[in-house]
Amino acid sequence: MKKTVSSLLLLISIITLTVFTSCDDDEPYYGPGSGIEGRWAVVEVNGAPVNNFDYVFYGSGKGQIDYNPETSAHYSVPFTWYMDYNPAGAEYLHMQTYDGEYYNYIVRVESEYVPGYNGVQWVMNLTDTDTGDNLMFIEY
Repeated sequence: MKKTVSSLLLLISIITLTVFTSCDDDEPYYGPGSGIEGRWAVVEVNGAPVNNFDYVFYGSGKGQIDYNPETSAHYSVPFTWYMDYNPAGAEYLHMQTYDGEYYNYIVRVESEYVPGYNGVQWVMNLTDTDTGDNLMFIEY
């Protein structure tokens, strides 16, 4: 009887540990389901119109910033990225370019009407946590 109770307690302990440690909400995430994979055109910085900059987020946690100036050659800056969130639900994007620059943003992605962009679009707003700058993107 004592051996049965001990075995039962051990089994309950294992099940409890499995149930309560199988999902770790503190881990960063990226890739499918994070909501930002794809190509995004920068359309505004702090309310001022911007042209010729695209950000591409791949599901692998890599990406690139493409600059397509009208008067000179195209170039790209590769970066790595991941997202995490705080318990209150705010999402954060963390980027590091290959030249060592770090960027941290609060992220908001939503569908909204954007005048001049064929109606309703997926819009991503990034707020730089260091400078307070606001970047507005449209997915295409």
